[in-house]
Amino acid sequence: EKVVVKIYDPRYLNERLSKIASIPARPWTLVAERTAAFSRALATKDGSPPEPFEDSQIYEDEPKDEEGRAARAALWEEYFLSLSTESFEGEWQAYERLSHLQCSAIPRLLTHGHLVLPQDERAIEPPVIVLENIPSTTLRDIPEDALAECAEAGKLLVQAIDSFATQGVFHGDINHNNVLFSPPESPVRAVLIDFGCAGIRRPDDDD
Repeated sequence: EKVVVKIYDPRYLNERLSKIASIPARPWTLVAERTAAFSRALATKDGSPPEPFEDSQIYEDEPKDEEGRAARAALWEEYFLSLSTESFEGEWQAYERLSHLQCSAIPRLLTHGHLVLPQDERAIEPPVIVLENIPSTTLRDIPEDALAECAEAGKLLVQAIDSFATQGVFHGDINHNNVLFSPPESPVRAVLIDFGCAGIRRPDDDD
């Protein structure tokens, strides 16, 4: 059975690239990742949970010395890891909270965990979720003469999305690429995918 494996690897984040000439790109290096992992291990060696990442330091002026640049690169790796982890946690928690909609309006979450990689290649274990594979097509690829068949499925999906708030979930990235119709030849199911930008409301959050 085919499945979808989604890996939240900070090495490949688009945020590493810069569209502004004066701001350098932040390519991944194993040295920086290892340095960040070592600092993280030191900070939590007594069993205390890691502190939330504060990104103020990464935007300070670029260090001039080699040691300072290495330390800054490690801080950026910690930042990118925090982005990937936040995306992973938001996505799997969204699937958990919307479990009653799995296999209908959203994909079925099969499992989640971490990808174990060779230690000589990586210093982290990127988070992973495994989802059902849905043979499907997007709305823009459905022939016009078949659109009427999708209307009821689309209506049910809209109703499901309207109910997200009652479970404290905000998708954050609804677009035509994230709405699938299945099966592609005669759609009867509309599915919302990609909760990587999802927001999760917690009991202590302000209104």
